[in-house]
Amino acid sequence: PKPKPWDAAQPDEIWVLTVSREELLCRSNSDGDFTPVFGHHHWATISNGSREITAGHRIWPEGEASE
Repeated sequence: PKPKPWDAAQPDEIWVLTVSREELLCRSNSDGDFTPVFGHHHWATISNGSREITAGHRIWPEGEASE
């Protein structure tokens, strides 16, 4: 399968990810996983590579990473 842009997320980037059909504003951590910026009761951390992530784009720093 083709790599997804969020697979290469670096620590402290801000991403909008579609997770289980819901858009979440997330911050990437040093493990490459994501934590919702605003409290979300379903996840404390979203594992990078999760099949639940179906789309995403980086919003900070600005750049090319999106799909």
